Amino acid sequence: MKKWQITGFHAILILGFLLIAGCTSTTPLNTTSPTTSISTIGTTPVPTTPVITTTVTNTKPTIRNIIPDEGIAGNNISITDLDGNNFRSGATVTLMKSGYPNITATNVNVWSSITITCTLSLPSNTDSGSWDVVVTNPDGQYGIYTNLFIIRRSANPAETITSTGVINITDITPRFAASSNSTIDILVFGSNFQNDITAKLNQSGKVDINAYRTHVLDITRTQVRCYFNIPYDSRGTWNLILTNPDGSTAILEDAFDVRI
Repeated sequence: MKKWQITGFHAILILGFLLIAGCTSTTPLNTTSPTTSISTIGTTPVPTTPVITTTVTNTKPTIRNIIPDEGIAGNNISITDLDGNNFRSGATVTLMKSGYPNITATNVNVWSSITITCTLSLPSNTDSGSWDVVVTNPDGQYGIYTNLFIIRRSANPAETITSTGVINITDITPRFAASSNSTIDILVFGSNFQNDITAKLNQSGKVDINAYRTHVLDITRTQVRCYFNIPYDSRGTWNLILTNPDGSTAILEDAFDVRI
């Protein structure tokens, strides 16, 4: 057999071949550093709910009238119409008089912002006299109408009619109505006012305005409340005329103004 001998020349050829094979690759050299694609994430504004501020105006109640407006001590009186404005559910009704315990109504029903019904239990030991009516809303605001309700000791109070029949008018309040076509009550101060007294406003050249209701407030006969419907076109200054059932009359000249 023939033996192969590797000479120095052959060794150089083999080494060269190996070097050439090692430097050749089918995979291209990656001479570029890899880059990472960075996405920019935009910030979307989050919609906000607008804050709506509601201002609640707490208006105190006012009182215009009460039906009935009197009762006999020792009886339960059903108030069928306490008339006013700004009454709220949960309101209380109270009778107040200086020197006496308050009388708090029961069975209070606020039917609307202008109407309340309730029951007044009048103590049997209560003296005759006029009482203030107070309506208090749950928020603590209250309205008061002075001397609106009368408590009597007997069903038929004695009527005192002086033989002279003199009525005296010393003052009234209020002194004016802001406008025609309005309802107003005038409190008259004086003396010798009798039950069923009549009242009217008088102005030369115009039709008299008769009170649709009057109410003598206490047994001293020194205050009477007169209720008027002021018609359209009543602007001007009016005299107040009071007439007792016995025919006695008193006039307060230029007593009341209607301004519009």
